[in-house]
Amino acid sequence: MSVKFTDPQLQLLHDSIVPRLNSIESRLESVEHNITVMNNSINRLKEDLDSRSELYDDFMNNTRRRLHNLERKTDIATDNE
Repeated sequence: MSVKFTDPQLQLLHDSIVPRLNSIESRLESVEHNITVMNNSINRLKEDLDSRSELYDDFMNNTRRRLHNLERKTDIATDNE
């Protein structure tokens, strides 16, 4: 949509500003898209980290339980000697 002004200076000003504004708007849309992509990546990384943290906690709990069971077996074996 083209805007026409009767004042030539105003028309020149308009014609020089509108393309710049359109360019800025396009760049901002690109930046917005990149921010969205980065946020999605960050969220996936957080989910992965949470999952790994849960796996680590499970591993450590199982290791503690196994160590406790071994200690009990050792105590029982020592008591039986």
